[in-house]
Amino acid sequence: MNEILNKLLHDYNIGNRQLRNHFVMAPVPSGMVENKIIQNSIVDFYDSRSKDPSLVIIGAINVDSDTATNHAKIPYIRSNQDIQTWLMVNQKIHNNGAVSLAEIWHSGSSRAFSDYSDTYITPTKRHFGHNDHEMDIAYIQKIIDKFVLAGQKAKLSGFDGVDIHAAHGSFLHDFFFRDTNQRSDKYGYDAGATIINEIVDRIKNEVGDDFIVGIRISNYRMYDLKSHLRSTEQELSDFLNTFSNRIDIFDVSNLHWRDTATENSKILFSKFVKYVTGKPVITVGQIGFGNNFYQDLPIIFKKISDDPNQSLLDMQHEKSHFNNSNYLYQDYLNESFDMVAVGRPLLVNPHWISELEGNSDK
Repeated sequence: MNEILNKLLHDYNIGNRQLRNHFVMAPVPSGMVENKIIQNSIVDFYDSRSKDPSLVIIGAINVDSDTATNHAKIPYIRSNQDIQTWLMVNQKIHNNGAVSLAEIWHSGSSRAFSDYSDTYITPTKRHFGHNDHEMDIAYIQKIIDKFVLAGQKAKLSGFDGVDIHAAHGSFLHDFFFRDTNQRSDKYGYDAGATIINEIVDRIKNEVGDDFIVGIRISNYRMYDLKSHLRSTEQELSDFLNTFSNRIDIFDVSNLHWRDTATENSKILFSKFVKYVTGKPVITVGQIGFGNNFYQDLPIIFKKISDDPNQSLLDMQHEKSHFNNSNYLYQDYLNESFDMVAVGRPLLVNPHWISELEGNSDK
């Protein structure tokens, strides 16, 4: 474990920002929202968890749309009160020497599998009650406006950038699949990342090029864990080449960090994205805890919501360690990624990263 840990503890740059290491706090739900109001306890939550990673991604955060969320506990970034709370969070993060990104999203088709399933949108349709309406360009452009506005408000809230959520069956992710995108216009399936590029360009133009703009992408959707963006490596390469060069970093979300680019590929998805785009890549997926930890999540979220400062070490079960550090080390040497993100381990143990050193691999 020491070999990979030594590599990850070296400093790293994104644009003109120097990061103290290659560790990222992945976006995780804190549950600290009541009646759409972010609770001040979220300040302590991120204060305690931003002392070790160099980059903290906070999310998901809803854009200002009636159909944006798929859970009552997901925060917004729209009101002055929201901005003031995020300013307090970011002051703590920056005081701890870390950089912050707001993961902005719209739930899209994933909302259809939530308590809000009576109203959801995809690139093809708007579903309201028992009625489906064709999605028109004007409505799509309104959603684009909401993402741009969220980027502007993220800047006002003290964030160093945004991580645009285009993964897991979210609205922007829906544009990448034929079953949710049957359009034949400039936002159609064959147009690739057109909608992403419009959002990126407008945020950069409004806020400035020094504002980090990342993209979170995944193969899988929360309701279809075996889905892939494209069937072949050539198709995936062509698709990735449609993304704007103004994107600063790709946040590649996997069920496991060693997931491959396509169903029949032998190349890691993160490495494929890095190779094709030439951009820095964050990888995530069972770098710390394994799948069996999911059963503990409801308990963890409740405990954190009740008291963000309480110890959750009883939920950790094991000492801090990487899941197979030898593979992680070799993948790093093979330039499969630049940064590693951990979420669930930091939920349970804010000091998980600092406790890695000296612990033997499982």
